[in-house]
Amino acid sequence: MSTLDSAPDRLPNAAAAGPGIVVHSEGMAAAHPEDVRLFTDEEIGFLLGHRVGRLATAGRSGKPHVVPVLYRFDAGRNSFGIGARELPGRGQDRLYLRHVAVNDQVAFVVDDFVSEPSWKPCGVTVKGVATVHAEGGELLGFGPRWLEIVPGWVSSWGVGTDPFRPAVPRKA
Repeated sequence: MSTLDSAPDRLPNAAAAGPGIVVHSEGMAAAHPEDVRLFTDEEIGFLLGHRVGRLATAGRSGKPHVVPVLYRFDAGRNSFGIGARELPGRGQDRLYLRHVAVNDQVAFVVDDFVSEPSWKPCGVTVKGVATVHAEGGELLGFGPRWLEIVPGWVSSWGVGTDPFRPAVPRKA
């Protein structure tokens, strides 16, 4: 079992992350209140059942960057934790972290497909605000720095719905 598999399904308390928190431009709370239902039960089950997603960011230039990442979904807070392990020669330095420091708007997708007996794509896409936390990522199975995404927009296909019908996005 990897460290990520044994990590909790709750993200670290953002307030406990200390002075390294980057406050996003809207000055919103770190996550939605627990009484807000942004995700369906089927979407929550899907997100808790997967660990790899694709994160899209853009820096000052506006040029997009997409990278596969490991994540943790906190259904109680409607937020995602994304982290990285320490790598020799670069530690936790990642382009997406540098992008979020100058542009906190991100998109994130978790998708999959069932090929038998017939092809069925499914997935969840979110758009929202990202915050970099300097500490607490170890609790998620990552290095100390981690990224928290608070979605303001959600769309899914094939997760409790017909995969070939147009998705109906929801806003927070």
